[in-house]
Amino acid sequence: MKKLNSLEIGICAILVLGVLGFVYASDISLTLGKKLIVEWLIIAILIFKLIKNKILKTYLLYCLIISLPITPMRYNQWSFLTLWTILLYTIYFVTVSENFNIKRINWILNTLCVVAFVNACWTVMQYFGVWHIVVPSMWHGGEGLYLEKGYEAMTPNLSGLLGKSNVAGVFYGITLVAFFRKDWWKCLPFVLFGVWQTNSYGGYVIALVSTLFYLVFKNRKLFIVLALLGVIGLGVFGYMYELDLGKIHRFGMWKLIITDYCELKPWLGWGLGQFQIASQSITRVFYEDLAGTGRWVHAHSSVIQVLFEQGRIGLIAISMYIGMIMFKVFRIFKMRGTILILTSMAVASICTMFGHWIMESYLAIVPLTIFGILARAVNEEEA
Repeated sequence: MKKLNSLEIGICAILVLGVLGFVYASDISLTLGKKLIVEWLIIAILIFKLIKNKILKTYLLYCLIISLPITPMRYNQWSFLTLWTILLYTIYFVTVSENFNIKRINWILNTLCVVAFVNACWTVMQYFGVWHIVVPSMWHGGEGLYLEKGYEAMTPNLSGLLGKSNVAGVFYGITLVAFFRKDWWKCLPFVLFGVWQTNSYGGYVIALVSTLFYLVFKNRKLFIVLALLGVIGLGVFGYMYELDLGKIHRFGMWKLIITDYCELKPWLGWGLGQFQIASQSITRVFYEDLAGTGRWVHAHSSVIQVLFEQGRIGLIAISMYIGMIMFKVFRIFKMRGTILILTSMAVASICTMFGHWIMESYLAIVPLTIFGILARAVNEEEA
């Protein structure tokens, strides 16, 4: 009789624990403990059988380990919810990187352009107050404006169909360079208007970075002019508004998270999903006069959140994998045409990770698709 392989052993263990285990569970802690082990085994099987890249597999196994509580009573939904989200997006990325037809790249770029253009047109309608004509007036009060709380003067920020101005700004920033292609440039005024109306500083920066990266390889004279204008503009803005990064709530919060929390568990972090648990206390420490009025559900920065939950090991692993893809792209391809556009969008996506938590579906799916296509292009060239 042949010996059972790892998959068969795992399936048997899942059946025993998943069926018999719950029959004899006499208390809630025991039940949660058995449920945890079953889910842990299922995820381990998926990682071993679906993920081929060693760096990616090691990273996922590390996430699996740090998601496990020390005792069943410490089990919480956020750990496994975060783990399943990471695994789901990784499987999507791997599927794209192993199966996408490179000849269809323009279809993807055109799809992103259509979405961005439609959203920009919707923003124009919002600007002229015809929101209630297009959709039911119950949406956002029917005023045509999405009021983003937290801004000092309650500035009305137009987000189109995306529902949140920061998300719209990031999406515009990533997809902007796709409009530099033939025929699509005619839609640029609408998209630029959309970027402007979001009032999203992150969107402005991402759009500027992706454009500058594109121009480095396409038109260096224009790059120099635009870069100088950008530096002068930031300097004037900072001088006029006496800009102090330490007083901006995101920068202040990030500093607090790094110095008061990340430094306590620098290498392994606090565990997956634990920012959800700690966010209330973090918010109260930062907003002393607003204690209990609200909290951050995430760190508004993928880099900071990974450092908090996964420690330096997790951050290094992710950085190594993304760096490996980008290194191979620069080594194999000449920066021109479609590859230049995709690489510019990838650079914009990397910038997004510093100022936004991209593990939410509306922000994650675009960067994952872009990196997946680039990885597929690299794999085909290396084959």
